[in-house]
Amino acid sequence: MDPSLIALVLANIAFVGTHFLMSHQLRAPLVGLLGEQLFQVAYSLVSLITFAGIYFAFVASPVADLPGSGEIGWAIATLLSLPAMILLAG
Repeated sequence: MDPSLIALVLANIAFVGTHFLMSHQLRAPLVGLLGEQLFQVAYSLVSLITFAGIYFAFVASPVADLPGSGEIGWAIATLLSLPAMILLAG
């Protein structure tokens, strides 16, 4: 597998993983340590940095989708996009 595709997968895992950690297990201790406002700044910075990692890994990848995803991968991504858009709007 192409190293840029591995970087893209890892960047997405980092983005989602940091969201899970900072919104559940680490939230209370970090809010206690930093305060609510500084925690929000830290959460935003981590989100922006990991999202930038996704962007740069995507730009560096030679193809727009993962190899072998084909029509089934496209259908799954399309079906997942609808609830994602609803959650974003909500």
